[in-house]
Amino acid sequence: MGETKTLPLVARYADACNLFDVPDGGKTVKHKLAVLSRHCEKVGRAYQDIEKTVSTRLHPDESPDAFARRCSEIAALGIEHIVVILPGPWTDDAVATVATAARRC
Repeated sequence: MGETKTLPLVARYADACNLFDVPDGGKTVKHKLAVLSRHCEKVGRAYQDIEKTVSTRLHPDESPDAFARRCSEIAALGIEHIVVILPGPWTDDAVATVATAARRC
């Protein structure tokens, strides 16, 4: 997510950019995407050619509805794919939560 080294390299060479879901209402993700867009302009690359992804943590007792809402909010920022991480190993409940949320998005 580095603005002076990583994002310029992403703008020039990468097919995708993965950001982290910082719990600040999308402020950091919006800012990083704007920085990436400016770097794309500088090197003459179409911003749309880079896939934008976010890594987000599924909270232990998060409901499918809450997770689906959060994913929708992330997508509204311009994110195309969400990578789901857990604080520990995947459980049947976590898989069920993500699967149910995915059907609701």
